[in-house]
Amino acid sequence: MAKPQPVPSSLMGPLERFLLSAPDAAVGHLLMTMEVWEIQVLEKLNTRLRYWFYGYGRRTWDFETFLKLYVPRPATLLSLIDGKHAMIYGGAVLRFFLRFGSKKCPLDICTTLAKYYQLNRVLRDDGFRLTHPRTRKTSTSHDLVGDLLRRVGVTHNTWSLAADKSWAAEDHVGYLFQYRKRCRGEYITVNLHLVRCEPYRHVLGGPITPLTCYMTNFEAGAPFARSTFRLSLAFALRNFHLLDIRLGRPYSVESHFRTVSFEIVKGPPNARKTYFTAETGSRRLGDGFTWTIPRKGHDPMLPPAPRQGPAFEALDWNMVCDDLGTYMSIGEPFVWRYYFANRAEIQMDDDSSSDV
Repeated sequence: MAKPQPVPSSLMGPLERFLLSAPDAAVGHLLMTMEVWEIQVLEKLNTRLRYWFYGYGRRTWDFETFLKLYVPRPATLLSLIDGKHAMIYGGAVLRFFLRFGSKKCPLDICTTLAKYYQLNRVLRDDGFRLTHPRTRKTSTSHDLVGDLLRRVGVTHNTWSLAADKSWAAEDHVGYLFQYRKRCRGEYITVNLHLVRCEPYRHVLGGPITPLTCYMTNFEAGAPFARSTFRLSLAFALRNFHLLDIRLGRPYSVESHFRTVSFEIVKGPPNARKTYFTAETGSRRLGDGFTWTIPRKGHDPMLPPAPRQGPAFEALDWNMVCDDLGTYMSIGEPFVWRYYFANRAEIQMDDDSSSDV
C-alpha cells in the first residue's frame, strides 16, 4: 500500500492566494468586512501571511495618514505628542483602530501646560481658530491661560503634574479649548483638554473602556483590547455620565462599510453581572492586555518588545461599588490602599456603634 504523499509546504489555500495575488482594492473591500481581531489571526497561520500582515498593518494603521485627516503637518503634531505631557485619545483613536478614520469625528488631545502653547501654535499655523471659549479678537493664548489660572487660583509655577492627582476626567474637561477649521466645505474640530495630571490618568478616566484608546508619537494602544474588539463590550467607568447616551442603548461607531456596536456593561444598581473576561487587576499601559501598534517598524518574525508603561489598577464592581452604575474603577495601587483602609475603618466604626 502506497504511503500518502506529504502536502507541499508551499501549497496555498484560496483565501491566502486571494490576499497575495488579488488587486489591493478587492483585498481592501474583503478585509473591511472582517473584524480587526480576525485579520490579526491570519498572521499566525504561516510565514507568508505574517509578512503580508506586516505590510498591511503598516499601510492601514499609519499614524501620519490618520492625522492627515485633521492637520496638514501630521509629523509636526506628532512630535509634540510625547505621552508624558500630551496624548491623543478618545473616539478618533478608537476609529483609528477600527479602520474607520473620519475627519467628522473631533480629535481630542489632552495636554499639560508644558505643551499647550506649542500645540496652540501648531494648530493656529495650520489654519485652526479658537472657537471655545469665546474671546476678544485681541486676546492671545497666554491671556486665555492667564484667565484660567486666576479662576482656578494657581500660578504657572504651581500648575504642575503633582498639583492634581485626580483620576476623575470631569475634574479636567472644564479646561477645554476647541479649535475649528473649514476645509472643502467641512469643519474639522480639534479639542485641546488642558489637564493638571499625567495625560494617561485623564485618558483612563473616560466614560467607557473603548474610549481609553490612545496615541503618542511612538505607539498607539488599546488598554482593553479583548473586551473591545473581540467581545464588543464597553465597561462603564466612573465618568459614564459624561457620555451622552441613553441607558440600554449600545455605543456605535459608523463608517461607509459597516457599523460596529459595543454593548455597554454597567454595575449596580443597574446590573450585577460579573464578566470574568474583563481586563482587571494590576495593569500597565502596553501590557499583555493592550493591543499596541508601534509607530516604527519592527522585524515581523519577532513580536514587539513589551513596554512597561505607567502602572494602574482596574477593579470591577465586586471590589469598588458606587451608586452610579460603574462597572470598572481605575486607579493606582496606593489609591486603592487608601480606599480600602478607609472603608475598613468605617466598617469598624459601624460595628462598634451597633454594639453600644
